Amino acid sequence: MAGGVTEPPAPAAAGRVDRLVVLRAAAYGQLLAMPGALVNSAVSGRDGASDAALALSFLAVVAGFAVAGFAAGRNATHDIARHGAFAGLVAFVPVELLAILGRLDRGDPIRLLTIVVHAAIAASLAMGVARLGARRRSATAATDGAAPAPHPSTTPDREDRS
Repeated sequence: MAGGVTEPPAPAAAGRVDRLVVLRAAAYGQLLAMPGALVNSAVSGRDGASDAALALSFLAVVAGFAVAGFAAGRNATHDIARHGAFAGLVAFVPVELLAILGRLDRGDPIRLLTIVVHAAIAASLAMGVARLGARRRSATAATDGAAPAPHPSTTPDREDRS
């Protein structure tokens, strides 16, 4: 622009997912999910396996998916639900790979339908919790004195071409 005035950076394109937000959120989720998956894989299939250990390890895995969604919602500036779902799926992949290896080691069958259902649950949970992360970001901005970021549905992503 003339006169040394620069334009503000363009907002993220509608429909585009911020990969850094998704990967960072999935990494946060992995901090809980992977230890839970390791314990679950080590304990399941053993004679006299502790039901409590299996239940707690499962809860750690599910909590990891929720953390991934929360972190995605807190850090995404648009398409909160989409970022949450992708973060949940990215967090799910290493957990499921570990579960598949554990099943192969025990000689248990691998069921594709089960994997797909678990992936859908991880994405849905993370997508739902992402809204909480976005609310938390808005509440934190309000208490810090800054204007909260507008909700993505109220912010125009494209120019009005009418």
